[in-house]
Amino acid sequence: MSAPQLPELQRWVLTVMTTPGGVDAGIARAQALHGLSAAQVVATGYGPPPRLRLDIYAQGYLLRLLECLRADFPTLRNTMGEGLFDLFARAYLLHHPSRSTTLFDLGAGFVPFLRSTRPAGYSEPGFDLALDLAALERARTESIRARGVEGESAAQLDPLLLLGGAPLRVAVPESVRLLHLSYPLIPLLEAVARGETQPPIPPARPTWIIIARSHYRVSMHELEPWQWALLNHAQQGAGPLYSGVLAAAEAVGEGVDLLLSRLALWLPLAVALGYLTVAPLASEGSGERPGHLHGPAAWPA
Repeated sequence: MSAPQLPELQRWVLTVMTTPGGVDAGIARAQALHGLSAAQVVATGYGPPPRLRLDIYAQGYLLRLLECLRADFPTLRNTMGEGLFDLFARAYLLHHPSRSTTLFDLGAGFVPFLRSTRPAGYSEPGFDLALDLAALERARTESIRARGVEGESAAQLDPLLLLGGAPLRVAVPESVRLLHLSYPLIPLLEAVARGETQPPIPPARPTWIIIARSHYRVSMHELEPWQWALLNHAQQGAGPLYSGVLAAAEAVGEGVDLLLSRLALWLPLAVALGYLTVAPLASEGSGERPGHLHGPAAWPA
């Protein structure tokens, strides 16, 4: 029998390292999948036996992935405690072994996994806090990698057109994440980032949070419910700004005129922070694709 080629060896070792149940289960699965035994892959005659050497590689691989999860969820780990966090993280890696070529994808399923561990009917404030923290930290990681408004050219719009109340369309960049949480967690994340080991846990209250990126810098802010509702409506698909105002007014039970007055002050800031983009509505059937407006805007009267 010819000696295994490098790609075969790599697939065999990867199977051993990523199979749930330990190295023995991995060796058995690798032999079944690739037709190679441990003796055919691992040199013998010196050093530790093949099984022990493979176990060292497998444990080292798991520890590296565990370290990546710790780096992705520092506030969650700080709040839960190292031992409890590692317990959940190891269970996650066991049930959801990495299948991606990038470590960015490693923690993508961690929040759903944590949510799935909650027993039916179980209610515990600490668990809700952990879920909120995990969701917030994962959303921040996703915002860093997603496409933002950087590099997009601003449209040269006629100020008289804007002052006249031209119809506008809004869109939310891919880098924006909107979260409705049970705790105001931004100060907690900032405290841990500063190196505080035991920052105070905030009392529960409904919180609407946006994570956005502008000039390649990610920021997190609390929103008022109407702001969150307007952005959430726009995130479902680019559409007229006024329809978003109507949706927000209905969601929070406030008058449209009141929200329009608030929007006049908030919209320029929201655009500058990368929360949304605003452009004049193209004429129907014109085929025009308007650019983005980074500055003051108007809306239909």
